[in-house]
Amino acid sequence: MNKIILRKIVITSLIGAGCAVLGISAGVAFKDRVFVLLSLAVLVMSLAKASNLYLIDKWKKYFEVYGVCTGITPGRLTGTKTVKITNGDNEYEVVVPKNVKIKEEHAYTLCFKQIGDISALDNKFIKTRILSDNFIGISGA
Repeated sequence: MNKIILRKIVITSLIGAGCAVLGISAGVAFKDRVFVLLSLAVLVMSLAKASNLYLIDKWKKYFEVYGVCTGITPGRLTGTKTVKITNGDNEYEVVVPKNVKIKEEHAYTLCFKQIGDISALDNKFIKTRILSDNFIGISGA
């Protein structure tokens, strides 16, 4: 199993379980049924996301970009940044969310969900959103 996806599955499941335990205990203590139901809903959604990530890994519906970060360009008025990754003779430009911590001259592995061919799209904003929304995680090499 891919380490990046496994880490995301574990963290997502733990957050959902922790929210459920705290929510159920507080809901029972305060006799609040709605709070218990909302906590259970968070648990179910977290487990659904974790199972979706598991299936992505099982069916190999992801791709990875390996290399050294050679440049970072913050996006204007968007929640993304463009990262240039160099791997031998190839240079890739990938879009990641702004909250991803990445430094220049460090080696990384970036993991994305597989998507259809977006090269035919004319709108750069739509391409950026599609790449950013399909970002799974990052690992320092």
